[in-house]
Amino acid sequence: PDNTTATQKTFEVKPLMIGTEVNVRELEVAYMSDQLKKGSNQFSDQFAFMNFFYSELSRRVDEIMEEITFTGTVASNGVDGLEVLMAADANVLKPTAGNGGVASAVTQANIIDKLKQARNVLPKAVRKRADFVYIVSTDVYDALADAVSENKASGLYYIEGEVLRFQGIEIYKADGASDHTIIATYWENLLNIQDLMDEELGFNIVDFMKTSLDRKIGVRVDFKFQPDYVNSEEVYAHLFSI
Repeated sequence: PDNTTATQKTFEVKPLMIGTEVNVRELEVAYMSDQLKKGSNQFSDQFAFMNFFYSELSRRVDEIMEEITFTGTVASNGVDGLEVLMAADANVLKPTAGNGGVASAVTQANIIDKLKQARNVLPKAVRKRADFVYIVSTDVYDALADAVSENKASGLYYIEGEVLRFQGIEIYKADGASDHTIIATYWENLLNIQDLMDEELGFNIVDFMKTSLDRKIGVRVDFKFQPDYVNSEEVYAHLFSI
């Protein structure tokens, strides 16, 4: 869009291992609670418990991957998160004294100005895209929600619906992002590259009852992973740590 320069970019995936353990008793209690909520009309005993186990496992891994996507885990395995990549990229658009003020703590009092700054710094063609989005950390999302609560009657910042928006644009809450983070770009510009390290050995489940007699299930997943983005000049990143 606009005067963006297209250049070749190489993406490199990094090896990543995620290990977790599940307490069987806690899983059984959660499973029974889930089945009781469904009632007899929806109950099925066909693979029900293991389906629930894999569902819980998926939820836990999703939470871990959300954090790695944004903050990375450089010290342990060399995977850079989006925040690390964007902070080091001189071509990524960032808040400065010349375009509205340097990065600082985001509060209810300044969240609107922060979002306006992100909007104004980006090229117009990026903002016009149908998949343009503001990706914000949990504290930024809450700050906007508080501002919305006080200004909802004006209709200036809010469009009624399930998704919080700023002037009609989606606000995506990134639970894994660091505090005071605002990333403005479009979804198609973001990448999440991943694959199993080995199709047969990349996913392992261990029953600790057969080894250490603990009522726990251990899971290890080995795979290749790297979050990234395509065009640096079409990304705005407000990154601030206290």
